[in-house]
Amino acid sequence: IDENSGFNFGMGWDNYHYRGQLIVEKGGGLDGVRTVTTLIPGLKIGITVLCNLNLTLLPEAIRAHFLEQYLGSEGTDMQAAIKERAKLLE
Repeated sequence: IDENSGFNFGMGWDNYHYRGQLIVEKGGGLDGVRTVTTLIPGLKIGITVLCNLNLTLLPEAIRAHFLEQYLGSEGTDMQAAIKERAKLLE
């Protein structure tokens, strides 16, 4: 843990550090839709995932893949953890 560890919330956007990079994101959902926007300002890249199904973790799974592709894995299988959480929604 370092001085950048932790999770903050401001103006409706979440921000945290992952593998040394600041991550800024906003998620949302309404009946029948889910979204997540994830930005990595230090690399000037981002992704927005739109899903026409509520109560799904698909946006988080795609976001996790995006982070691992650009920043590398932390050694944990984020996809397996997301699949386990998805079982709780069934």
